[in-house]
Amino acid sequence: MHKKIRTANEEIGNVVFLILFTIVWYAGLLGNILREGFQPFILIFLAAGLLLPFQAVRMVQKAVYYRRLHAQCVEAGHPQKGKIVNIVREYYVDSNSRNRQYITYYFLIIEVFDSNTGVSQRIKSAPYRIPLHKYLGAPYVKVYTDSTGWHHVIEDFQLKENRSEPGITLENPNIYLKDFNSTHPFQKVIAAVILIGMLLFVFGVFRK
Repeated sequence: MHKKIRTANEEIGNVVFLILFTIVWYAGLLGNILREGFQPFILIFLAAGLLLPFQAVRMVQKAVYYRRLHAQCVEAGHPQKGKIVNIVREYYVDSNSRNRQYITYYFLIIEVFDSNTGVSQRIKSAPYRIPLHKYLGAPYVKVYTDSTGWHHVIEDFQLKENRSEPGITLENPNIYLKDFNSTHPFQKVIAAVILIGMLLFVFGVFRK
């Protein structure tokens, strides 16, 4: 299994969807202007459409910043051997949602060994959006720490060759309980169908 494991802060997110929706939004407005002429109220919708590309730019800027921080930490730091002993699932309220939706994050609890002293300590990783326990084939990783001692970067994940392989042993196995906050694949299919339908409507496929 080949997959790049990134933290939630390093992920770009739904930028492609936002860009496509922006195209549909402005294409619809342009079509309305061409058919009925420019109306003053359209200014409100033109301004509202700017929020989506602005949000997309902010998401990309955030991802680039944390990816650069990740790379700098790896280049400047000294790796320590670590062992994943637990994965904690936590829920946070989505600040961008008006309906009080919850986002699921996964945190790695890693036992880090100091090669010089032999002393071990446990650290908590940055949050991840993906259920890591479904991908990890072995608990061993490399841990890089920045000069402050607070920011930890995890590298060299050992992933499964295929999904049917057994996962790693964890101290708290309730991570395997079903997460009802996760997005169901059916929801993604419906969203894709709606977007495609909007595109077809905008470009006049359904018009006589």
